[in-house]
Amino acid sequence: MLSFEVYIKGRRPKRLLLRGAYLFGQDDIPAPAEIVYSDNLLQCSKHSPGLAGLTLLWPVDGIGQFMMNTTRLEERDEPYNLNLELARSRLMRVLQKREDWGLFDYDGIEKLAEQTDEATDLFLEAMSTDDQAKAAKLADESMAKSVDVSDRWADFCANVLLDRRVQAGTIHPTWIASGINPACSSKRYKERLLEGFGHFYLPIYWRDVEPREREFNWEQTDKWVSWLAEQHLPVRCGPLISLSARNLPDWIYLWENDFEGLRDLMYEHVQRTVSRYGDRVAAWDVASGLNSENPFKFSFEQLIELTRVAALATKRLMPRCNAIIELIEPWGEYRAKDVQTVPAVMFADMAVQGGVNFDALGVRLHFGIGQGGLFMRDFFQISSLLDEFASLGKPLHITGVEVPSSSKADPRDAWGGSLTAKSGGYWHRPWDEELQTEWLRKFVRIAISKPFVESICWTDLADAHPHNLPYSGLLNGNYSPKPAYKALLALAAQYNGRSS
Repeated sequence: MLSFEVYIKGRRPKRLLLRGAYLFGQDDIPAPAEIVYSDNLLQCSKHSPGLAGLTLLWPVDGIGQFMMNTTRLEERDEPYNLNLELARSRLMRVLQKREDWGLFDYDGIEKLAEQTDEATDLFLEAMSTDDQAKAAKLADESMAKSVDVSDRWADFCANVLLDRRVQAGTIHPTWIASGINPACSSKRYKERLLEGFGHFYLPIYWRDVEPREREFNWEQTDKWVSWLAEQHLPVRCGPLISLSARNLPDWIYLWENDFEGLRDLMYEHVQRTVSRYGDRVAAWDVASGLNSENPFKFSFEQLIELTRVAALATKRLMPRCNAIIELIEPWGEYRAKDVQTVPAVMFADMAVQGGVNFDALGVRLHFGIGQGGLFMRDFFQISSLLDEFASLGKPLHITGVEVPSSSKADPRDAWGGSLTAKSGGYWHRPWDEELQTEWLRKFVRIAISKPFVESICWTDLADAHPHNLPYSGLLNGNYSPKPAYKALLALAAQYNGRSS
């Protein structure tokens, strides 16, 4: 068992919020465990042997509250000091990423190097004292400096890479996208779509187009695909295959114990959908979320087979389309509850190694509430995650990103207002429209600076329709623009692939 002494502002708390906490093992892969706070100790019971680390939602003074992690640790009788171990992990990752990014001989890094040294000195001082409360206080100070400077290192790296991309003109003019709500037919909504986005994402859910077996309803999708084609606007559609409750029609569960039969039905659905829209669709999410959503308990090999079937059918019918495999909840928290799911980067690597015929990877990054993979991560973590996809040799699309613009309950979000943005951590302060704008600007700069990232799609355009996170749209309920909407279109014009 791993156990930790915990200090909040120098004191041992009587209670500790553990929403979202999990253990992880080798390669940062989450693993099942029981985690409780009892008798002033945070106790973690592992289900498997080996070194393990802890990830939990943690406040960083003056910066925010994020999912933070320790290094992997050995089991021992004496409890670890959690504050110290969290500070150790972040400092180690900062030093490692600075080396990975090669940030040593650039003008302007002196202050960053100095702040990194200050964080190191505070950590070494914390290590040298036997007073655990004092060690925790020094560790918290080191952690705050490390998180702050890691953010600055990520910014510095983004500036270097983004300057290169803009000068080389390698950012595609249609790189910025918006999701479309197919149920909306408002003229004002469509006018907003035409104001500067380069392409669009139109969801096509199987349960909507075939609510009963062999009974089809394509009306909404037909109208939108035709309208986008008339405007000569490229569109990405999907998911063709997804095991989410939102996508699967109710009648498909009759086949849950027959993999071959279910696979054949999915193949027919892919053929039917791709054939219907032909070359009017530029890209397809051929498989989405198979890394994390597995209600039928398919084996890893079966999940890859479904991915291969979807990609094969799509490319056979439309060889020039862009076939994308979309990954969701990329930090893999879901695996701590279900070991028959697959870490996102591992799933992508196996699809590549397994010879699946696809063109690009997609990753969905939603942040802001205390549910599943939606807890807050800081920009250093986001930048580091994106770097993990670089070695796979496939272009990467940010197929969905968004954060809230308010901390109030939102009855139109996917959770029916039951979870506010206060539950999932925060960045600097509680969410508001200006903070959403600031976050968006920073995210776009970091993401599009990566030479392998080809596009970014904001998932929900307007708060007027059902959306994923509290007030996460770029438009208000009356379709008036929020500051983030204007900022995103300004960025689209700024980084449009032309040399500056």
